[in-house]
Amino acid sequence: MKMFYKKWKTTKEPKEAFNHAQNYMMKCYRYQPDKWAAFVLIE
Repeated sequence: MKMFYKKWKTTKEPKEAFNHAQNYMMKCYRYQPDKWAAFVLIE
């Protein structure tokens, strides 16, 4: 969540910030989807 909000603050685009944070988490925790798969962005 910290990464998401930090990126959102700099880009002003929540969708871009969400994609960045989720992609990063997927790379770091590839075999642990419980760490990243539950988060969704509702616009």
